[in-house]
Amino acid sequence: MKLRLRLVFALAAVSVPLVAGLVWFRGTLDYRAEVDAIHRFLLGRMEDGRAACEADPERFPHPPRRRRPGPRGEGRPEPGFSGRPNQPQASGPMLELFAYGPDFISANQHAPAFPAKLKQALEDGAKRADERISEGERSGIRVAARMPWGKGPCAIVLVTRAGLGPYWLNRNQWIAAVALVFGMTLAVFVAAGPIVTRIRRLTAEVRQSSQSRYATPVTVSGKDEISELAHEFNRAGQVVQKQWQAVEARAEALRAFVANTTHDVMIPMTVLQGHLSALRAADGPPDPKLLHDAMAETQYVTSLLQNLGASAKLEAGELVVEDGLVDLNALVDRVVARHAPIAKQKRMELNSAVPEKVVAVNGDLTLLEQAVSNLVHNAVRYGVEGGHVALLLDGEGEGGWRLRVIDDGPGIEESKIVALLQRSQRGVQARRRHPEGQGLGLHIAQEVARRHNLGFHLRPSEYGGLEAELAGEGGG
Repeated sequence: MKLRLRLVFALAAVSVPLVAGLVWFRGTLDYRAEVDAIHRFLLGRMEDGRAACEADPERFPHPPRRRRPGPRGEGRPEPGFSGRPNQPQASGPMLELFAYGPDFISANQHAPAFPAKLKQALEDGAKRADERISEGERSGIRVAARMPWGKGPCAIVLVTRAGLGPYWLNRNQWIAAVALVFGMTLAVFVAAGPIVTRIRRLTAEVRQSSQSRYATPVTVSGKDEISELAHEFNRAGQVVQKQWQAVEARAEALRAFVANTTHDVMIPMTVLQGHLSALRAADGPPDPKLLHDAMAETQYVTSLLQNLGASAKLEAGELVVEDGLVDLNALVDRVVARHAPIAKQKRMELNSAVPEKVVAVNGDLTLLEQAVSNLVHNAVRYGVEGGHVALLLDGEGEGGWRLRVIDDGPGIEESKIVALLQRSQRGVQARRRHPEGQGLGLHIAQEVARRHNLGFHLRPSEYGGLEAELAGEGGG
């Protein structure tokens, strides 16, 4: 249902009962005013006509006096006043008056029986009683009152004002009520026009904004509820847009992860499959070189998958650093033990040195070990056969700590170190020896260091290779 119709129906639901109640209340006021006017009239009439009534109660009122109550109770000519039936009457409401004794019996044979309801009220001590009557054309009001003298054939007077009709059917009142309801409805219908226009404009702008993935804000004008709604929509649109960008970033990271994984894993897996096939086809003892190459490819695939997963999370902003106490001495021992078999196969020396006092720092154990493992893996994988790799942990007291990976491999020019830290950037020697890599190791190590507020440096080592350093504060 449209807003205008809803407002009209809501107004009708409220105003119709309200107007009906006002009409009823106005009718009640008119009825009480009419009763008061009749009562004042009959008191004035009986003060002037008491003597005539008591002298000839059988014929009272005699002669008929056509008077009716005025707006303030004063007597004025009454076109329908009568004390006898079958008397020609003028048009308009008719007023009949009859006198009764204290026993509620009238000496006038044409007087009606005294109404039981009014009789009961007067017997209960009321000075005046009234009731509505509905008898077709005689619909109107009956008013009975005790006279101040309280005795004689004219102690009680009954007045019937017929021809008025029910007060709640007053046509003029209902016409005014209907006009009022119609006017209010029309006013609401017209007043709702600007509101409906603004809502429609806001709806159109919201649709346009949704088509642009909420990049286009809606117009905020005014300082009312509609402007607040537009403002809140813009705020919600910004949240949705950020979420949309995050979803796109995750999707892009997933696509990159799948693409990189498919490309990078297939090459070493194919090589590994060839080595295993050669080992199975050999008649004699396994060729040590084939075993070495198979183990190297296995370790490379493991490291590659770990780095691809970490890189995808880093790019999507999902990598959460879990803070805990990390034993760097034990971390160094595990990394060396993990890479020692590959270093041995290449006839490389992989050495480590740690201080006697345990160096413990706050950080994420998995990420820190991944970063250090990447540095050692690069040094072993791209080092020369028969070369040396050293993993050194120095605790510098209260000042901090540093962990260095030093090799005597081919090294890299100092001017190219900055570019080497970017994702997918690799050294010339690395590309020549292993063209299938993606250059993730150093990039991940640098990102882990940044998230732990650690220093990370690459520089040529004094032995001709490369020196990578992680440094931080504390460690006691």
